[in-house]
Amino acid sequence: MADPFAQLTEEHEQIAAAVAVARNAAEAVAAYPDDESLIPAMLEELRGLQRFMARELALHIAREEQVIFPAFRALDGHDRLVDELLVQHDRVRERRALLDRVMAALEDHHDEVEQQSERLAERLAAAGAAPSPEVLRELLDGVRQLDWILQGHFSDEEDDMFAPGAELFEPAELERLSAAMKEIQ
Repeated sequence: MADPFAQLTEEHEQIAAAVAVARNAAEAVAAYPDDESLIPAMLEELRGLQRFMARELALHIAREEQVIFPAFRALDGHDRLVDELLVQHDRVRERRALLDRVMAALEDHHDEVEQQSERLAERLAAAGAAPSPEVLRELLDGVRQLDWILQGHFSDEEDDMFAPGAELFEPAELERLSAAMKEIQ
C-alpha cells in the first residue's frame, strides 16, 4: 500500500540532511575563522542548498498544499466522517480531538520557511566570492534559522498530520493521495 505520509516524512529527512550539510560547512567557517580555505566550500554548499530548496522543497510544499492539505480539509466538512464518528461512540471524542489537531496544523502554509529561505538566498547572492566576516555571520545565522524553522515545522506536520492521517484515511484514499503526489514533479 502506498503511504503518502511516509513519503513526505522521507522528504523531510532529505531536506533536513541537505540543510545540515550546509549548516556544518557554515559552522566550520565560524569555528575556524583564520582558515580561508573553508569559505569556498561553505559557499558551494550554501549554493547547493539554495538549488535544492528551489526544486525539492518547492515540490514538497506543492505536494502538501495541493494534495494532502485539501484531503484533510475535505474530511472536516464531510458529513459521512461525522456520522461514522457518532456511530463509533467510544472513539468520538478521541477522533474529533485528532481531527481538530490536524486542522490546526493546516493553518501553517509554509510562509515562514519560504521567507527564511529567500532571506538566505539574498545573503548568499550578496556574499560574492570573498564575503566579509559580517556576511559570513549573517550566512551562518540564516542557515541556523532555516534549520530551526524546518525542524519545528517538520515535527508539527509529522505529529499533527502524518501520524493521524493513517487513522483518518481509508487505504484507497491513501493510494489516491500517493498517486496525486507522484504527479507533482
